[in-house]
Amino acid sequence: MKHSLLLTVFLFGSILCAYGQKKITFEQVAFEYYRDSVFKHYKGKDKIKISKTPIADYSYWNVKCLKEFALTINDTAAGVTPSRITGIIDIGDDNRFELKKFKKNKSGQVFVTPVLSFETGQNIVALIENLDGTFVTYLFDITGDGKIKKWRKERLMIE
Repeated sequence: MKHSLLLTVFLFGSILCAYGQKKITFEQVAFEYYRDSVFKHYKGKDKIKISKTPIADYSYWNVKCLKEFALTINDTAAGVTPSRITGIIDIGDDNRFELKKFKKNKSGQVFVTPVLSFETGQNIVALIENLDGTFVTYLFDITGDGKIKKWRKERLMIE
């Protein structure tokens, strides 16, 4: 009887703890940091289109950025499976953005790559903006608890 009461209390406590924990979506963390800190001064008239789901296209990453984050081009070429795509980006009530399907090489849009997570605890997300025909890549290193450890902005010229 005493053991079943202890077991019940333990199970109930475990369920409460699990229910209270929110799963961190690194892609969402990167977008929110971009939206609230990097992109806060946007004065354009048109809404920026953001892809609803992360896009597995790492060809916009600059080699200088990769070195700073201790990555190699092979890390980004490992391929992304659908299970790595974690969900839909939530733009909140920010009227500067509009969720749309991604169209490659089209101006006025932003997309996020799926997170690259490593056993070292490093979680890297790239956000690529193409507002005026120039691609700008933002790389974010995010801690396991969803804090931005460091980030870098790099312009990428596509010929």
